[in-house]
Amino acid sequence: MAIREAGMLTEFALERAGDSPRVGSVYMGRVVSLLSSVGAALVDIGEGESAFLPLRDPESGELVPAHKGETVLVQVTKRPLGGKRAQVTRQVSLAGRYLVLMPRVHALKVSRRIEEDAERTRLEAVLARVRPGDYGLVARTAALGKTAEIIEPDLKLLLAEWESLEKRAAEAPAPSRLREEAPLRIRALRDMCGPEVERIRVGPVAVGEDLRRLAVDRYPDLPQAIAPESEGLFWRTGLEAELEQLLERRVFLKSGGTVVFDFTEALTVVDVNSGHPFEEGSPEEIALRTNLEAAQEIPRQLKLRGIGGIIVVDFIDMPNPEHQNQMMEVLEAALKHDRVKTQVAVLSPLGVVEMTRKRVDDTPYHHLTETCPACGGRGRTLSPATLSILLARKVMRTLREGSRGPVTVRVNPRFGQLLRQDSKLLRGALREHGQGELTVQDDPTLGYEQFRVLTAE
Repeated sequence: MAIREAGMLTEFALERAGDSPRVGSVYMGRVVSLLSSVGAALVDIGEGESAFLPLRDPESGELVPAHKGETVLVQVTKRPLGGKRAQVTRQVSLAGRYLVLMPRVHALKVSRRIEEDAERTRLEAVLARVRPGDYGLVARTAALGKTAEIIEPDLKLLLAEWESLEKRAAEAPAPSRLREEAPLRIRALRDMCGPEVERIRVGPVAVGEDLRRLAVDRYPDLPQAIAPESEGLFWRTGLEAELEQLLERRVFLKSGGTVVFDFTEALTVVDVNSGHPFEEGSPEEIALRTNLEAAQEIPRQLKLRGIGGIIVVDFIDMPNPEHQNQMMEVLEAALKHDRVKTQVAVLSPLGVVEMTRKRVDDTPYHHLTETCPACGGRGRTLSPATLSILLARKVMRTLREGSRGPVTVRVNPRFGQLLRQDSKLLRGALREHGQGELTVQDDPTLGYEQFRVLTAE
């Protein structure tokens, strides 16, 4: 799923068959272990490794105890990421087009993306008017300008879904899945298609027609925007070429500068670089121009790439405080267009900005790639000179262990070609071998850093 705004790609999401558990799915789980040191429990939800359940109430901050063997109704808030477990909560919520129903929370809230005080006050009054009993409600961004008459049908659907969920929970064994979150195409209609959407292009045609029928029942303002199309939608619209850029570390700015993304276990590092050394303007002007453009581009890339967690941005140093404030204003304004909550720290004296962005799923980069079998995820392979030394040591050890006769080494064809082309490399491989000829054979089944040493005995 891709979103274009003013002709520019601004968001991308990917879902594969077997991506489970989905964020938003509800389970009847069983507590299998207590982690008192961190105020949490492990809950078996029937999806492989047990899920992580914080026991501290997010609203009150109080610790709500749990007991080993206890059955609990939980909802997934984060998928398994980077070797970490899925995370769940006991505060189940159900999302609709205009509202979020929170049966176990009693507050009335308005989306933070609705900023006008008058509209927030109006929506709070609407929520108070339509609320059944003491259910908690959140007015979503799509509720902007909507009346109680428009919002109420959405609320009725959510209440019916909750009542059905409660009935299943009363009889369900633990662990079991009670409600699977909607697939990506339906979530996109529900969560991402507001009144500003002009066109929703869907391929293939059958999927588009199914979404149109769903929209007629649940999202009556959207059917006319849905345009079912044939296969190859991403290719025909040029999106495939744009999405390939998500796999690149380097993003080029119009000014000639670059923004480089690097991922570590703990955080994402973003480096802003100026362009050509002969670029017009003074160093201060070039730095300001590049930083302002980067401050607009980085939030777009964070959304596109699904980057979350701790993010550190190293901007080009600007001694002028006015330039620094101008850059931070542009950055914070651009981040307001992001649905995902992001917190920004002040600019450090070294020109570094620290941010945290909520992470709930793997990035497209991790969805579309896997660990390199040659380098083991290091991102670099051993140099030919290093490989030749390792090969020489392997030959030496083999001969010292008692093997005799001609020695044959089998190597990856790429390394074999380098050995034959560079006499220094071959001499390095022969350095410890003084007992006859060494034969190099190509073996395409071996990885670049792999080799085998064979002898007659």
